[in-house]
Amino acid sequence: MKVIPSCIAKAKEYKLIPVLALLLKKSSGNTRAVLSCLRLIARFSDENKETMGTTGVIRCLMKLLRGAEPEPYALEIMLELSKIEVIADKIGNDPNSIPILVSLLNYPTSDMAEMARSVLENLSGIQSTIMMARCGYFSPFLERFCREAGNSEETRASMANELARMRLTEVSARSLEDDQFITCLIELLGCSSPSSKSASLQCIKQLIAFSEFRSRFLSNEFAIPAMLSLITEASEQHWKQEAVVVLVSLVQTSPPTDHQNKPRLQVLYTSNTIKNLILQIETSGYQVQISLLKLLQLIVQTFDSARKWIKSNDGEMSRLFSALKRDQNDGVRLQVLNLIYYVASADPNDEISLPPSPAKDSFVNSLIAILTHSCVEEERSAAAGIIGYLPTGDHSIDEMLQKSAFLKAINDIFSLAVNSNGLLENSLTALQRYVVCSNSAPHKQVRKLLPHLVQMLSNGASPLAKQQAAITLSHLASCNSISSSSLLHLRQRIPYVTQLGKRPLCPVHLSSSLQHSICLIKIGAVKPLLEMVRTMEPGSSAAALMTLNTVCIHCDCTAAADAIVESGGAAAIIEVLERGPVVSVKEAALTLLEKICKHPRIKANGLDEKFDKVLVYLISKENEIKVKAASVRAEIGLYPGPS
Repeated sequence: MKVIPSCIAKAKEYKLIPVLALLLKKSSGNTRAVLSCLRLIARFSDENKETMGTTGVIRCLMKLLRGAEPEPYALEIMLELSKIEVIADKIGNDPNSIPILVSLLNYPTSDMAEMARSVLENLSGIQSTIMMARCGYFSPFLERFCREAGNSEETRASMANELARMRLTEVSARSLEDDQFITCLIELLGCSSPSSKSASLQCIKQLIAFSEFRSRFLSNEFAIPAMLSLITEASEQHWKQEAVVVLVSLVQTSPPTDHQNKPRLQVLYTSNTIKNLILQIETSGYQVQISLLKLLQLIVQTFDSARKWIKSNDGEMSRLFSALKRDQNDGVRLQVLNLIYYVASADPNDEISLPPSPAKDSFVNSLIAILTHSCVEEERSAAAGIIGYLPTGDHSIDEMLQKSAFLKAINDIFSLAVNSNGLLENSLTALQRYVVCSNSAPHKQVRKLLPHLVQMLSNGASPLAKQQAAITLSHLASCNSISSSSLLHLRQRIPYVTQLGKRPLCPVHLSSSLQHSICLIKIGAVKPLLEMVRTMEPGSSAAALMTLNTVCIHCDCTAAADAIVESGGAAAIIEVLERGPVVSVKEAALTLLEKICKHPRIKANGLDEKFDKVLVYLISKENEIKVKAASVRAEIGLYPGPS
């Protein structure tokens, strides 16, 4: 055949190809020789190529390409056959062909890998390129999807739909990091066809799970606007839902540097975008409302300027307040509460902008009703948190809280074994506001809370809950319920008050105990507070020290110092001064030391030497508090300071 090429033309006439195909099937004889004959026939005769396509040769060749040592001649024949479009379709339709050919792309021999690539390039049908993509080879798919001039919208939508169904890996997603591909996907979002929108959304939703693709997607100037356009303009609720889910994923998974450095992502944080998203809450369905609210929560937690804009904008806050009054599903109400809470709590010094009454009264009463009656723990937690950040100079809010079952609800929360640290912490925040803003002495219901507050100092509550409990006790201990002149006047006029004055008094506060709302010593708070000091957790230690300092207000300082020292306070102060986590905690410890330093047991137990040693160290090393340390050392007056 090599010598007389004309013999090749006679191969069909003498039915040589079926004979050779039979020899391949039976694997009898010299397979290499049979392949040599088929290779020559395929090379010099297109007509015989078509015959090979119908006699089972393709399947035989694939068997020879499978395994550890694929036959090069078989791949050469496949390359020749794939040049005929009809046979290329047959190769692509064979379920084993494309997976085997794709596997050869990584073959150590470059000639084999290049031949396999050439065969795959000849299999240009849509289904073939989809199959290649399923096998992890995406170049033909991208070429067909992005750069084929004759591609219709339906073709692209079909390909996108197939891609959305594939299980992608990090490697395969990296193959799709193509700007033109992303642009084509975004263009599909703008098409009128529902199938196009849906397929594109599903693809994008899957691909943005991969960080590198997500970064490339965010670099496209049309990506975020296209999603926002779907949310505000799409007629179908499920398209809005999918678009919001994509944006939520983008915000959740993008690192902080992306939020700062990618202008495309910052489009989400503009006042215009936020306003449109809040407006959509009023007109969207239940699921979309929940997703929009979660997106807004992420936005205000991620970008402070967005939170400040909502907080200072009466119109947007009023829309959120009114959402609580509508008859809504519990899920929507919870997300509204969470959003208002995130807006309110990030900066306690920047108060919420409330509408005038009666809208303000309606909102506050809604919060109280949720706190006192809701069965959903998360709702109660958010409502309590918001109450804690309501404006503090508004007496009408104070009056609404005092006339409601607010304190009873707080007591119930403290009494029960609450699984949520958040509910406990937010309830304490709300109680703090109540105590600080109350002009009168805490009544009986507040006093019922004292054992719970003391217990929180030493039980398994979170560090933040302990810190807040200590601060609340500090406010209560510092509150003067009856002034000296008022007490004298009342004693003269009302016998009951005189009788009250005859009750057993606190040994530390003596006659002044009537002026105190509570006594930390009588309620057993001193030891738990000192244990909090020893935790060295900055917030907890600082709060505990601040609260302990109130023990010495309006009392016999010697007796107060005795109560603190007897409970191990001196040793706790030394620990803080030696290894306190921050300077502010050490400064609070110095303030307390100044009040107890004259106690006789300090010298008797040899603690004065320890105090002097640590004070000398603070004077020489801690510039911010060295003046305070020197003052306390002089107050102790036991040793001359170093020159």
